[in-house]
Amino acid sequence: MKLVSLKRWRSSSPCRDDTAFLPSALEILDTPASPVRVAFIWFICMLAVSVLAWAWFGRIDVVATAQGKVQPAGRVKIIQSVEAGKIVSNPLPNGTHVEAGQQLLQLDETQVRAELSAIESSLAAWQAESIRRRAVDEEFRKLSLDAVKDMDPDPTCLLDRLGEELPIEIRRREMLAFHADLAALVSSLRALDAQRARHLAEVDSLTGNISAREELLATLSERVTMRSTLIDGPAGSRARVLDALEIKQKEMADLSEKQGRLQETRAAIGAIEREAVKLIDAAIADNVGKLSETERRVDTETQSAIKVRRQLELLTILAPVSGTIQASAVTTPGQVISAGSELMRIVQDDSVLEIEAYLPNVDIGFVSVGQEAAIKIEVFPFTRYGILPGRVTHVARDAIPEPDAQQSEQQAAAELRAIVPVSNAQRVQNLVFPITIAPATYEIVADGRSVPLRPGMAVTVEIKTGRRRILEYLFSPLAEIAAGAMHER
Repeated sequence: MKLVSLKRWRSSSPCRDDTAFLPSALEILDTPASPVRVAFIWFICMLAVSVLAWAWFGRIDVVATAQGKVQPAGRVKIIQSVEAGKIVSNPLPNGTHVEAGQQLLQLDETQVRAELSAIESSLAAWQAESIRRRAVDEEFRKLSLDAVKDMDPDPTCLLDRLGEELPIEIRRREMLAFHADLAALVSSLRALDAQRARHLAEVDSLTGNISAREELLATLSERVTMRSTLIDGPAGSRARVLDALEIKQKEMADLSEKQGRLQETRAAIGAIEREAVKLIDAAIADNVGKLSETERRVDTETQSAIKVRRQLELLTILAPVSGTIQASAVTTPGQVISAGSELMRIVQDDSVLEIEAYLPNVDIGFVSVGQEAAIKIEVFPFTRYGILPGRVTHVARDAIPEPDAQQSEQQAAAELRAIVPVSNAQRVQNLVFPITIAPATYEIVADGRSVPLRPGMAVTVEIKTGRRRILEYLFSPLAEIAAGAMHER
C-alpha cells in the first residue's frame, strides 16, 4: 500500500528534468521544495521559539564585584615612632616572631635623659625650698616680742623634714637659708625688745619719781597751809607764804612734766609692740607669697618631669601584640627616623582573617550584611582551583574616592592624613564603599594540598544581589533608548 502511494506521488509530481523545459516562472512553481531546506527552516523556527522560551523562563544571577585583599581582623599592626631620633639598637629582621611588650627598637636617650636630670634637680630644689618655707612659716608664727629673748634659731630641726632623698648640697643650702630667715627676724625683734626694755626702765624711773614728787607736793601744800594761818600773827610773814607757795608750784610743774613723760614712754612701748607685730606679719606675708610661688613652680616642674619621663618611655618602641614582623623599614643602627613614620608592621598571631574589599558606588544599594559572597583568589585561578564561600559582615555607611582607597591600601598608617575628604568641594567621581567579608574557610586546596590564606592576598569578591530574566538583558538597552528618545538633553 505504501509502495503504491509513493509511486502515485512520484507519477503526479513533475520531474525536475521536465521542468527544465518550462518557462522560468512555471519552472519555479512546479519544482518541488527540498526536504533538507524544509527541515532546516523548521529547525530554525523551533530554535527561535526555544531561545525565546529560554530567555523568558531562564534566570541568571546578578552579582556585584569588588576588589580587595585578605587581612587580619583589626588590620596589620602598624609600628610608628611618636618621637624623632636615632636608632641605637640592632633592628629585628623581617619574619622575626615577637611577643607583646618585647622591645623592637631603642632610640638614643642622651638628650632626653639630660633634660630629665635637669628638671629633676630643679624640682628637688623647689621642693626643698617649699619644705623650708613651710618650716619658716611655722617658726614665724611662734615668734613674739616676749618669746624672742631666749630664742636661738636652730636649723637642725629642718633636717627631718627635708629627708634623706634630697641631695646633701640642697639640704645644706636650705638649712643656711632657714637660719638666715629666722636670724634676720629674731635680730629685728631683739632690737625692738631692747628699745621696749629701755622704755620700761624709764617708766619705772618716772613712776618712782612721780610718787616721790607727789609726797613732796603734799608736804609743800601743808607748809603753805601752815604759813597761811600764821600770816596774821606776830610770827607770820607774807613773804614766807609766797616763798612756800612758789616752791609748791614748781614742784607741781615738775610733777606734771614727769607725768607727761610717763605717758609718752608708755605710748612708745605700745608703738614698739605694734611694730613688732607688724614686722612679724610682714615677714609671714612675704614668706607665704614666696611659698605660693614655690608651690606653683613645684607643680610646673612636676608636670614637666612627667612629660619628659613619658617622652623617655616613648624612645623604647615595644611590640603591641604578639606576632611576626614584616615590611620593616629599619635597616641599620644609627638610622635617623622622623616622628610618625612607619617603621614596620606586625601580623598578629592567631588572628582571624577577613577580606576588605571596595564596592563600586553603583552596587551599594543592593548589598547588605549577611549576603553570600563568592571569593576568587587571584593567586589560584578559580577555573582550576575553585572559589571560597563567604558572607558579608560589614558595609560602610559612607563612600570614599577610589584614589584614597588605593592610598589607604598602600599606606596603612596614612601619615596622619584623613582618608575621607572634608573640604567644601568633595570628590564625587569613582566613589567606593569599603565592605568586609568573612570567608567560610581559611584555606584552599591546590594540587592536592591545603594552602592557608595569608594576609595581603589579592581577591575578587562576587556578591549575589538577585536574579534576572535573560530577556530583560536584551530589552534593557532598548528600554533605556526609548526612555531617552524624543527628549532634549
